[in-house]
Amino acid sequence: MMTAAEKFIPSREMVDCVSDWRQRHADVRFHKPIVPLLVERFGLKPLEAIAVIRASKSGGANASAS
Repeated sequence: MMTAAEKFIPSREMVDCVSDWRQRHADVRFHKPIVPLLVERFGLKPLEAIAVIRASKSGGANASAS
């Protein structure tokens, strides 16, 4: 049985947000961690935010659907 986090498919906007965050200077990333940023900006649960980060590492929103 799949959990809610496994069923979650991030949007392109969410994946792009992670990519933008990664391109910021290290000091900015340190003071604004990505999981709280995604939770705040998109109303995600922490596990969903982690799914967005994993999707961005694997090639984007479409890659997470496979």
